Amino acid sequence: PPPHPRGARARALADSLSGAEGASAQGWIAWETTGPQQALPHFRRALALDPEYRPAALGLGMLSPDEIELEPLEPRERAIVRAIGERQARNWADVAQADEVLAQWEPGSLLYPEAVRLRVGSRLAGGSPEQGRQALALMDELVPRDRAVVNLLLRAEAAAQAGLAEYGWARLDRV
Repeated sequence: PPPHPRGARARALADSLSGAEGASAQGWIAWETTGPQQALPHFRRALALDPEYRPAALGLGMLSPDEIELEPLEPRERAIVRAIGERQARNWADVAQADEVLAQWEPGSLLYPEAVRLRVGSRLAGGSPEQGRQALALMDELVPRDRAVVNLLLRAEAAAQAGLAEYGWARLDRV
């Protein structure tokens, strides 16, 4: 397929890189522009070139946790990979146990949106209005930075759980 128009400058930079660094950069760009599954071959190629290249291991771990060793990752990287696996298995209690470590991802960091979505998911799974308010507060921090549809939908769901459905849907109407 032709290259995606988004990310042209980032793609040019990634093209200037070599080895595992270049392949991993291509993976993260593919993730953002064409979808996570398109990133898999890039991350696998990066790890074939350098089995210990953490950015590629993290990307691959988020998509296919069984393909990597978690120990070389930093604690918060391990936490996000494990939490993604728990989300896939619908083990929200285990995701909630990682909340303190997931909260260490700061706005502006690559995985901040995913960490917030995991934290929100564990609160939505709890079902209480208070957890809905907590989830809404988290989404209110994320949405101004990342207006992806999935984030807007999670925000609306959190607002509904908090008893503020009109508030959540009013924001969706702006899209």
